[in-house]
Amino acid sequence: MGAFAKFYYWGQSPVKICPSYRVMQYNVLHQKEGWGPVELLVLGLETRKNNVERAIRTLQPDILLLAERHDEWNGAGDSGVNLSADLSPEYAFVQNSIFCEGIVAVNRVPIAYRTEVFRCVDSGFLKLMEEASFQNSNNKRVVTWAVLEDITDTDAKGQRIAVFCTHWSGGEHLQPFRQHQATQTQNLIKQLLMNPEYRNLPIVVGGDFNADYHSAEYQSLLKGCELTDADVNFSRIDRIAVSGACVVAFQAQIVPNASDHHPIYCDIKIETNGGHCYEAIFESHN
Repeated sequence: MGAFAKFYYWGQSPVKICPSYRVMQYNVLHQKEGWGPVELLVLGLETRKNNVERAIRTLQPDILLLAERHDEWNGAGDSGVNLSADLSPEYAFVQNSIFCEGIVAVNRVPIAYRTEVFRCVDSGFLKLMEEASFQNSNNKRVVTWAVLEDITDTDAKGQRIAVFCTHWSGGEHLQPFRQHQATQTQNLIKQLLMNPEYRNLPIVVGGDFNADYHSAEYQSLLKGCELTDADVNFSRIDRIAVSGACVVAFQAQIVPNASDHHPIYCDIKIETNGGHCYEAIFESHN
């Protein structure tokens, strides 16, 4: 046998370690009057950006899902802030800008990944129905998606995961739009997984859904795509759901002087073919 062969005691067999990753979802708050608490907006974008960036770098998610990352967060105008550039080269952004209906726009819901953990195999976005045209909307609601592949020099190398990020319409009067957005999101996930190359991939879906766990629109997404929600707090509207993975830890992190939303993050393990996770290494949080 070769020099690198492993030996096991009689009756013992090797156990494949399930790949584990940290996923964070964070609504960073549009710097515009009427969008958030005045006491946050008057701090200025630079101060808020520094606190957002510090939280991301401290928690070190492998996959980062953002919401309300509007133009000013991406160097537009005289803001002097460019979150994607500031997080580089540790993080790379997927679909940083999008082209739709004849215009190029800053993507409000980009996906970012740690460059030492993943490479992006494929990506895209889907325009969602909303209450205004894409050109006239300040929200420019879409679902961003990416297929990420593990590039680490570990047993997880080559593992792929399909990731989706979105921000649905807010307000009770816009519930019909959210229901339609839920259907569009569900159909996108199913369509991507029909691709033979991506069939049976584990899934992560996150975002600001402007709907809690029990809402009809969010439940339709969970049931339609056979997703499991990561959070035990059913009233939160920022959520992460998974399929083909198990959540071994979840946390909401308080970040002062940054956004009216606090980031949520979870540690997940990709399931084996038998549907089990082995050797969970993260401590669970309340």
